[in-house]
Amino acid sequence: MKTLILIRHAKASLPQHGQRDVERKLAEEGREIVQFLKNKMVNPDLILCSHAVRAHETATILAKGLGYPHHQIITEKKMYSSHEELLMEIITSTPDSVGTLMMIGHNPEITGLSNYFLNDEIESLPTTGVVSVSFITDYWNEIILSKKIENFILNPNSP
Repeated sequence: MKTLILIRHAKASLPQHGQRDVERKLAEEGREIVQFLKNKMVNPDLILCSHAVRAHETATILAKGLGYPHHQIITEKKMYSSHEELLMEIITSTPDSVGTLMMIGHNPEITGLSNYFLNDEIESLPTTGVVSVSFITDYWNEIILSKKIENFILNPNSP
């Protein structure tokens, strides 16, 4: 079984004068999702994140909270301002030794990718939103054809 966890980074600060979008830091730390993921017994084998500061800061908070070695977070530039097809290529080329893959990125790509796997589409995954889907297969390059199980969706803006 393979499990994919898609996360939109925590809320970012407003851009400062002359600051590039990729340099924006977190406005909120997003620690509330750490406890939620711990309660769901999430244990990633690999964390990939965009190279944007806010995504990497989110990945660092999650890694620390979940006991994942910070130095093993992989920063993937292709996850920033990408498209769902490229993200799918990243997923399907993940080593099969990885059972649970966590990806921290941006909208609209994370929402689009989530909707590719969900039975009922979501309009927009908010900041610190999480989608978890498992696939009945041992190979990442077979997830598209595999039976899927929607594990959970976290929308921190919902009551």
